[in-house]
Amino acid sequence: MPTLAVAKDYICQLLGKSYTDKEFDELCFEFGLELDDITSEKEMYMREQGKSANAAAAAAEAPAHLSEEKLYKIDTAANRYDLLTAEGMACALKVFMGTMAVPKYKVLNRANPLYRMTVEKSVKNVRDYVVCAVLRNIEFNERSYNSFIDYQEKLHSGLARRRSLASVGTHDLDKVNTTHFIYGCRPRETIKFVPLRQTKMLDCQGDGLANYYAEDRHISKYVPLISSFPTYPVVYDGTGEHVLSLPPVINSRYSAMSIDTKNVFIECTAPDHYKAQVLVNQLVCAFSAYCKDEFTVEAVQVDYEEAAPDGTTSLVTPTMETKEVTMNVARLNTVIGINMKSGAECAKLLERMMYGIKNVTGEEVTVTVPPMRTDVIGPADVMEDVAIAVGYDNIKYVECATHGLVTQTPLNKLAQLLRTEMACAGYTELLTLSLCSRADAFENLGRVDDDVAAHIANPQTMEFQVCRPSLLPGILKTLSTNKSKPLPQRFFECADVVLLDNAKNFPPIIDVRTDFLSSGACNQRHLAAVHCNGTSSGFESIHGLAELALAKLGVPAKSEVAAEYKGDYYTLEKGSDGAFFPGRAMDIVLHRQGQEVRIGHIGVLHPNTLKACDVPYPCSYMEINIQFLCVPV
Repeated sequence: MPTLAVAKDYICQLLGKSYTDKEFDELCFEFGLELDDITSEKEMYMREQGKSANAAAAAAEAPAHLSEEKLYKIDTAANRYDLLTAEGMACALKVFMGTMAVPKYKVLNRANPLYRMTVEKSVKNVRDYVVCAVLRNIEFNERSYNSFIDYQEKLHSGLARRRSLASVGTHDLDKVNTTHFIYGCRPRETIKFVPLRQTKMLDCQGDGLANYYAEDRHISKYVPLISSFPTYPVVYDGTGEHVLSLPPVINSRYSAMSIDTKNVFIECTAPDHYKAQVLVNQLVCAFSAYCKDEFTVEAVQVDYEEAAPDGTTSLVTPTMETKEVTMNVARLNTVIGINMKSGAECAKLLERMMYGIKNVTGEEVTVTVPPMRTDVIGPADVMEDVAIAVGYDNIKYVECATHGLVTQTPLNKLAQLLRTEMACAGYTELLTLSLCSRADAFENLGRVDDDVAAHIANPQTMEFQVCRPSLLPGILKTLSTNKSKPLPQRFFECADVVLLDNAKNFPPIIDVRTDFLSSGACNQRHLAAVHCNGTSSGFESIHGLAELALAKLGVPAKSEVAAEYKGDYYTLEKGSDGAFFPGRAMDIVLHRQGQEVRIGHIGVLHPNTLKACDVPYPCSYMEINIQFLCVPV
């Protein structure tokens, strides 16, 4: 799920109001978003490095340029690219709250564009298309300028699939001082310019481009997108003398933007025409608010020397396309489960979600979808926005009336019943992350990775390196985060872990694998609980909880069954798990058909384990693999 990280002061400034953390969290929830975290650049760095952000000594190791300013990390829907920048988020929230009218975007000089881009036939089958726009008389400050640059990278990473489907270049129009531009392919040996943020000349002859950026971890990823072509795509000014950009790799220093830029020329080259149009529309809609004439953009005439693969020969860009969608209120009531009386009532809600109201007739509403909402395909998408505007909390729960047989799987039903029992026993349920670091999964717990865990091939941070093989790392992190809260603390979690698909993790007598064509690992449902009262280990409490869980699962202890009993039973045997204090740990062993398998453990957590996870109190812990118990005898 994409995340917007924005300084609290900046988003409040854009919204025109100061919010407390709780008030902003509630506003996000009302708009269908989640305020995932409140953090800072320094704290995020410490987490990525796997260090404690609260430790003064560790914090001192963080680079000095990292700010401690409060940041809001807001989870957004994967299809809402317009919410990935502070400007787009603030605009949507202000319209939602009714403090701002729905923006009306205008393309100036569409009939007679002042700027022209010529697309040479040489780019065919390389990067065939280009879409352009001009933002006139724009006013940047340090934060809005950084947001503008950051948004381009977010669009490149997500919408443009790491620049493979489209790449945008933004230029200071006053430095270029021309109204005509050229986009074409040139032989490598003829391309020489000083790239953005560099002082050394780039000579693209031979492998010059690859060699120039060999040590640059960011730019070098994009070089292979064009390195196989005998000629490279280039954007020039009208004279053909000055390089503006070498898409999709880098812009030229000649037209470099700065915080003082007043007029911005945008060019987006792509092998996918639609993606280029969408990317430019997103950028223009978000930042045209800073233009002197708000929400306006100047047109650029794009002429192709030879018809593009989709038949385009000439096009005025940006297209800023809108579309109309008609929705029936009766159908809306059925799908969402509300009782809306009229189309007029529905129209008011849709205006809060930035739709233009085209027509309202009885129970039908026709809306105009704004150009940045490319995620809206049909009536169902509009209905979703109505549900957000109504408020999820205001929609009453109605039993599902799905036709046909719809039931829980045995495992999910069993897990839900166990959750109820754990809650009745006084334990609070957790839902922790399914990925963790190698240190959290093994070293901090005194365990060894003996063909147990599934490792991530290219982890982005040290915090997410393996799929958790146990629920213990997440539970200990929760205890550490809540160590200032009153005691006792009793937590439980019933969720999946991931184990490598081998005989050690899946004994032949209890083979719970459901996908025999798996990629080498399988999910397992575990039940875990921790007891922390601050004065003692609480082992007797966690021991009793484990016996309760097994009793509810219908697995008796060996001492409770007769000699002739042929069913499943369990025993508690001395354990050697490094996470527990020696001599105060037991394995839960399931006996089935004369064979044995370890399905869990209980015990007092080792002081070294607690220290490594920054938990200051003694704790007892139990974990049981309940998926084993769903397998028929």
